[in-house]
Amino acid sequence: MTLDLVLGALADGSRRAMLQRLAYGEATTGQLAELLPVSRPAVSQHLKVLQDAGLIRSETRGRHRWHRLAAGSLSVVLDWADRLRSLQVGAEMTQPVSYVEINTPDLPASRAFMAAVFGWDAAPFSTPDYLVSAHGDAPGVDTALLPSRDGQPRAVPVIRVEALEPTLESVRAHGGRVVVEPFTLPGVGKGCYVVDPAGVLLGLHAYDPSL
Repeated sequence: MTLDLVLGALADGSRRAMLQRLAYGEATTGQLAELLPVSRPAVSQHLKVLQDAGLIRSETRGRHRWHRLAAGSLSVVLDWADRLRSLQVGAEMTQPVSYVEINTPDLPASRAFMAAVFGWDAAPFSTPDYLVSAHGDAPGVDTALLPSRDGQPRAVPVIRVEALEPTLESVRAHGGRVVVEPFTLPGVGKGCYVVDPAGVLLGLHAYDPSL
């Protein structure tokens, strides 16, 4: 049986209720109908879907149609779930990237390009030349456009931390160094820039709207 067929059969609550009942033993169509507030034809239709998905086996004995669970078809769901779990490559980040800064040597040109190609509406945030385009409900993170301090184009991931001081102590203790000392962003908090032992540039941001 295909995964889509089995998942489609399992998607309906009434059909799941039938399978749960059949897990305790076989039952007649009438006995299954007593579980559900639906018509007898609807029960028969649900049973046909379960049969087509290979989730139940049915046979007529005497005056009744008997049904029993055939759980073997659930293996396609279990196999898919196992493959999905195997793709997970570690725990979630406890301090993920909260936004990205694009440093540009030509702010007007980059702003016009991002607007024309990607529809970004970058607006001033905190300072007139720090432009932010919010991701809103779409996937992704907020992205800032700002003048490059040294004239070199680069993108810098910014990581939200609880407080700068203890984080900077950890940076230094693990071989990193501070390349831009902490500075205040009015109404936003404090920020700074560090590099890891390999020279990868990272921004740090501690949110504090009271500053």
